[in-house]
Amino acid sequence: MILPTAPANFYVPSLSEIKDVMEAQNGGTYGQVSLITAPPADIEAAWSEVGSGNHMTEGNEVGTLVVGVAAIASISNVLAGPEETPGEIGYKIQFDAVPEIHIKIDGTGTTTAVIIGAALIVGRDTFESGTNDDVRYITKIQDLTVTDGGIITLPNWELIINYAQEPISGTGAASVLIP
Repeated sequence: MILPTAPANFYVPSLSEIKDVMEAQNGGTYGQVSLITAPPADIEAAWSEVGSGNHMTEGNEVGTLVVGVAAIASISNVLAGPEETPGEIGYKIQFDAVPEIHIKIDGTGTTTAVIIGAALIVGRDTFESGTNDDVRYITKIQDLTVTDGGIITLPNWELIINYAQEPISGTGAASVLIP
């Protein structure tokens, strides 16, 4: 056994909770993904940077790092994930592709930005009704240059939580692997 580690009853509820929250309707809005240009300064107080209302209107309904937002497509139930070492499997949920994410930077139609990550946020009809607790997960994505006014598709992806990983070379420490 590699430490740290935990039984399935630790990971499965965490992934199930993310799935349930993202599929829940709040007002008229379901869970969303917001595309961001930088990591938030403080993960515990990230709503003002990565949050969003149910649309991008003149930039008034989004956090300062957001250049695109869309409702999450369907999410799988919790599935067995990859096996890091024999007997040490992880768990995952799978997200379907999110089509037609409209990019809004400054309204010029020519400005570009580099998307570096995506935030999973609780659905809110208006940006002002969101709170820091509505930011559920932030993930790194492959850098993508986008142009104001463009439309992109976020391909299908997985959120995997593995039990554990090998110690970091030279440190003797180990950490939970969250891709």
